Amino acid sequence: MENFTKKTAERLNIYEGVRRSEELPFRNNEEGAESSNAVSFDDKVMFTEKLKKLSLPALAEFVDLIRGMSLRAVKDVNMKKLQIRVDDLDKDSFMKLTEFLDHRLSSEAEMAKKLP
Repeated sequence: MENFTKKTAERLNIYEGVRRSEELPFRNNEEGAESSNAVSFDDKVMFTEKLKKLSLPALAEFVDLIRGMSLRAVKDVNMKKLQIRVDDLDKDSFMKLTEFLDHRLSSEAEMAKKLP
């Protein structure tokens, strides 16, 4: 999955320092909504990359958190898989989930440093 994301990003010229400047509005916003309710494509890519780095307990906590925020953004694919639709999150939820990811990843990194 990571290779697919990188290849797609490279094809779109957004990876490794080349960034897209425009912001993409959420699909669930009205047409008049501009950048105040938009999250950039780069932020969405970073969000998914951080999500891939979570440990299983943190990932389970993340799923509970996102289900509490937006049921529309989570789709059960089967008993073992679910799909998270980042585009269906409102900006506030996106920011709160990003803070959660940053906090959990930094605490997991600290725990890893303490282990011999």
